[in-house]
Amino acid sequence: WPMGLGKTLGAIYVMVHLKEWAEEWDAEGWLHPELKRRLNLPTLVLCPNNIKGVWRGELQKWAGLDELDVVVLDANKENFRFGLAYLAAGMASVAVTSYSTLRARIKDGIGNMEWGLVITDEVQSIINSQAQQSQAAYSLKCTLRLGLSGTPYTNKPDRLHGALAFLQGYTVAETDYQGKVKAYLRRTPIW
Repeated sequence: WPMGLGKTLGAIYVMVHLKEWAEEWDAEGWLHPELKRRLNLPTLVLCPNNIKGVWRGELQKWAGLDELDVVVLDANKENFRFGLAYLAAGMASVAVTSYSTLRARIKDGIGNMEWGLVITDEVQSIINSQAQQSQAAYSLKCTLRLGLSGTPYTNKPDRLHGALAFLQGYTVAETDYQGKVKAYLRRTPIW
């Protein structure tokens, strides 16, 4: 979706309603207890550095989260660790960080956390499986992944490989992810 068509709002809707849907499914007896636990884990928003504050504001505005429910993880090591501890203690439900911070701090605890949902804004930032940024994203432990992009891929659909591999849950260790994605692209038209 191009800019201004509601990608952020759509992602926030999914985030908010996943927990509601989990409660409904659980009440109906349709939800395995482990999946319920995993859907209630915190959400991580990965985005370009210059829009972390925008995401925080939109989460507060549209999801009804207060200032303490959203942790912005920045590159400062002490602030980053404090933010993760705050999340691990259940004091916040959403973390917002940039791709560059994720890459720099993957060994500082974020790679060990479990996430219910990872929202990747500008998912095309994960295009090269050999890049440290992509490897950091692939290593995240999460139940669901949602990718947002307003960038058209019509001229170079091969650039989709890294993003689709991430969204489908492949890891860097899976050497044939490109072959799997190419097979998928041949079967599925891209609009």
